[in-house]
Amino acid sequence: MLRKGNYGVLQESHSSSDFETSEAGLAVSAKELIEAAEEGEVTRIQRLVKRGADVNVGDPDRQGNSALHQAVLKGHADVVQLLLNAGSQINIKNQDGDTPLHCAASSNMQGILKLLVNYSGCSINAKNYHGDTALHCSARCGHTDVARHLISLPGIQVNMKNNLGYTALHISAAACRCDLVNMFLEDDGCQLDSRNKHGNTPLHEAAMNGCVDVVRQLVNANCDVKAENKDGNTPLHSAAWGGHCEVARLLITGGTNINTRNSNGDTPLHVAAQMGHSEVAHTLIHAGCHLNILNYDNMTARDICQDHKDDNHKEIVAEIDSITRIKNDTATRSLADIVLIEIKGVLSDESLWKLSKCIGSEWDTMMVYLGFHQMDIVRVRLEFFCDMNLQIYSLLKEWRNRTPPAQEKLGILADALREVGRKDLAENLLIGIVSEPPGEETQI
Repeated sequence: MLRKGNYGVLQESHSSSDFETSEAGLAVSAKELIEAAEEGEVTRIQRLVKRGADVNVGDPDRQGNSALHQAVLKGHADVVQLLLNAGSQINIKNQDGDTPLHCAASSNMQGILKLLVNYSGCSINAKNYHGDTALHCSARCGHTDVARHLISLPGIQVNMKNNLGYTALHISAAACRCDLVNMFLEDDGCQLDSRNKHGNTPLHEAAMNGCVDVVRQLVNANCDVKAENKDGNTPLHSAAWGGHCEVARLLITGGTNINTRNSNGDTPLHVAAQMGHSEVAHTLIHAGCHLNILNYDNMTARDICQDHKDDNHKEIVAEIDSITRIKNDTATRSLADIVLIEIKGVLSDESLWKLSKCIGSEWDTMMVYLGFHQMDIVRVRLEFFCDMNLQIYSLLKEWRNRTPPAQEKLGILADALREVGRKDLAENLLIGIVSEPPGEETQI
């Protein structure tokens, strides 16, 4: 008699030559069983099991998969049930440490996954050798329905981390999977600001990969927009590094600190400068970031750009210089300075800048009077974010350039100023001056 074992066990009364033949025969039977499971051949499997084929042998040619692994991967639910009834270990692992449940989650085998989790002894939180659970696998492969079923199971650990410290939410956020992220956000037990081994939150991962919609979801869910990883980088640093302008806008409007310095002393503007991401730099500059912060190498963002000769870096330098010039020019004059109107009644850029500092919070009403639509106002709000002066200045320039004839401009603008209660400014404008009242400097 031969007893069942891994490729056969010798009964002591047999000769050595008999053992070699018998052992080889059982080895073949085990391999045949795996092949039959892969093909879904129920009758053949029943015959092999009856002959004593070991149902828990792994095939090195199939990543160490057992017959149960192969049946799961191929979607043969009847074979899965047959093998479990024949003694297949529900949590058996292949060479990567994957259990049949991992395989079902990765392969989007929903029916089989439900069969497995309902089977006695199934470990729904089992980890493979990378530290991934079935939930990690479903998230990585984007199988929303599988992930949803796993999350609904009593005892599921949604915040379990793999060897790199990633939760399933980290993986979903990094992959820009809004459907999966939304599912995790609906789970009360999900830790939204969990850190991986680098200290990154899911928001860091989404920002780094330019996942605009996921970033919007996480910001709206009150994730920590100011969270710093082990290098001191916030999600805004990550967006700057990746060159993701729209993500940067969302984070800024979400309340992040645009001047946070990382462990190198770099602000997001430094990072954008290093990478040559001129659009992100534009967003940061017009959101009011500080231009002259020194990192720990005693360099400003402009200094960093000076080491590069490509157009993107030159564009950043030009933008920094332009904003610096405007702000320095206005800072050298008292708030009561008189701004002269240029000849023929056409307002100069300098005059419009000064005027923008006088109008105040009612500026949007004034712009509607001047013929702008709400979408125009929203556009400049998004473009210049926190800098109200630049929002007003931008629309005033547009209005000036499109409103003929020149001699009527002052009258129209004066009427608009009266509309928002600034009769004083209107009267001064009509006699050729604009005075900026003391104490009314716009806070940026």
